[in-house]
Parts: sequence; C-alpha cells; structure tokens
Amino acid sequence: MQYFFFFLITLILQVTVFSFYPLAGVKPDLLLIFVFITGYLSGTGAGAGGGFFAGFIQDILLGGMFGINTFIKMIIGILSGFFSEQFYKRNYVLPPVLIFIMTIFKEFAVIFTAGNMAAGLMLGNYFKSVVLPEAIYNAILGLVIYFVFFNYIYSGGKHYV
Repeated sequence: MQYFFFFLITLILQVTVFSFYPLAGVKPDLLLIFVFITGYLSGTGAGAGGGFFAGFIQDILLGGMFGINTFIKMIIGILSGFFSEQFYKRNYVLPPVLIFIMTIFKEFAVIFTAGNMAAGLMLGNYFKSVVLPEAIYNAILGLVIYFVFFNYIYSGGKHYV
C-alpha cells in the first residue's frame, strides 16, 4: 500500500509541478525514480511489477508508441531488483549513481526502440542537451527521494527523516 501511495504522489508531481515548471528546461523522470526505488528496496519481482505498472500508465498518459515505456521501465525495475541483492541498502551514495546510469539507459533505449533517427543522428548534441542534464536532475532528486522513502519504510512510517 505504501508503494501505491508513493506511486500516486510521484505521478501527480510528474504530470503537474515538474511538467509545468521544468528546471533549466529539464524535466525529471519521477516514475523512473519510483521504479528504481521499488526494485532496489523490494527486489526484482516488485521492481518488474512496479516498472510495468508505471510504464503502462506513462504510455497511456503520454501516447506515442505504446509499450516503449512499459518495456523500458520493467527492465529498469528488474535491474534495480538485481542491484538490491548485491548492495547494502543503507548506502545513500549508490542509489543516485544507479539512477544516473538508469536514466542514460532509458534515454538511449527510447531512441533506439522508437527508431528516433533524428535524435540518433545528433547523438552527441542530444546527450549534452537532454540526456546528461536529465540524468543529473534525476540523480539529485533520487538521492532526496530515496533517503526520505527508505527512512519512512524502515522506521515503520513513524517519521520521514
């Protein structure tokens, strides 16, 4: 239930505040952060399920080629779950680094699965102007969100930090 509440807050913030008020033209992918945290804290099954659900909702809301976000977010959830078995969860440095890498993976996967040849031809410029700023933004937000959510989950919901 706590993950569903977390998902709803993430989705509302994604489609309202962060869509209308991007920072320096960059919009974070809060659903990617949600999927990562779900998989990292709860394992591959929860990560895959959370990724499928978040990606499916994102595909419905955004339109475009249906299924791309579902597939990519599900892969990210599975990878995050794999990392949860390998690393200590109280390490607050690793999640932002992994979120940074997952953001780059997501952007390149979208380019290649969508057949977005225009972005593919200008890959260096696209990386500097879109991928890298979004990855940095996601990593910073991911650190804050992970810290708050991790402490909320493992404190039994008694306090946030």
